[in-house]
Amino acid sequence: MTYQNTKKHLDRLISISLVQRAAGFGRETDRGIAPVWKYSLADGGLLNLTKTLGIFSSIIPPMGYNDIRERIRAVRTTLDDNGIPAGPVLYLIGGTEDGRAFILKNDRIPMGREDPDHPPAGNEAMVVLPDDYRAVTRVTKPHAFLIRSVESWQIEDNASTGGTFLNSRRLEPLKRTALANGDVIDLSVGANAARFLFISDE
Repeated sequence: MTYQNTKKHLDRLISISLVQRAAGFGRETDRGIAPVWKYSLADGGLLNLTKTLGIFSSIIPPMGYNDIRERIRAVRTTLDDNGIPAGPVLYLIGGTEDGRAFILKNDRIPMGREDPDHPPAGNEAMVVLPDDYRAVTRVTKPHAFLIRSVESWQIEDNASTGGTFLNSRRLEPLKRTALANGDVIDLSVGANAARFLFISDE
């Protein structure tokens, strides 16, 4: 593999937060010691890759997220059994609050991490995450918005630092994108990011 191809693949792995790069120094030679880039597995990178493979593949034994339709069905059954009205739901996958369901009630819903210095006054109309998901922008400057239009639910990245991803594709900031049943939403990527399954009311 050529240097250019190797660099291209490494840059791609860095962009999806699987590999991280840091400056270092090579071995000493008769020309001295030269600066080099050192690559290593990013913190949480392998876990994030495992989750992604689990969602989009049919690995046996199942890794927990290998069949989106079955997972949606299971979530709906749980909500029905607990008397929670059917409707659009964001289902949190991974992290300390794995399995938490956010019922989407309002027409415009901010999404982000809680801010201890500025707690929201009544957060039932927000998707508020604990500080464990620290890769996500705080809800005082929402990471993203969920918006209900006449045609569909949409998501909009609010010029967040870590980005908002829909089915692994980074969204353009401040531009709305339609959501479909079973879509996977990532607020940032890698360790301490937040991944959701969108369950529509269709």
